[in-house]
Amino acid sequence: MKISNNSLVVLLAVAIIASVSGTFVSLNFMDDLITGAATTTGNVTLSIPSAADCSATDALIAFGTLAQGASNQSEPSLDFIVINNTGNVNLAITVAQTVDLFSAESAPSAYWLVHCNDSSTGTCNETYFQIDGTYRDLVTGLQFADGSDNLTVGVNVTVPNDEPSGDKNAELTFTCLEG
Repeated sequence: MKISNNSLVVLLAVAIIASVSGTFVSLNFMDDLITGAATTTGNVTLSIPSAADCSATDALIAFGTLAQGASNQSEPSLDFIVINNTGNVNLAITVAQTVDLFSAESAPSAYWLVHCNDSSTGTCNETYFQIDGTYRDLVTGLQFADGSDNLTVGVNVTVPNDEPSGDKNAELTFTCLEG
């Protein structure tokens, strides 16, 4: 008995299909028989400490030359001290004078005043107040997220009539506390 080439091709095709199908069935069956494989979960924990921190990104207000009795303030010139919350908690920021601006004996702190000009977030004390050695509230709740973390501080000065001539320089200290 002689088998034709066409019959051989058909038998070969059936054998290949049976072989491939059998391989897939065997592999799927073996997955069900394999034991010892297990899954589990793990956890990662950490703690981030709170950091109340700030920096003055623009720490100078330069009023230029002022005569005795003359006044100037930050708003018209848009010259402010800028404080940035660089920590990771909301801040309450206070300010006090650590070096007086004027030397005249008759120059009470009413001759220079500060206020919170603007804050990105939180509650801003926008009313000018006398500056002296006592810490006063500027802002509470200044957030730490970028874009929400800046405070601008404005200054209002009036040169006392009995202030001697010369360059004048004052220093303000800002305290940043969680709040």
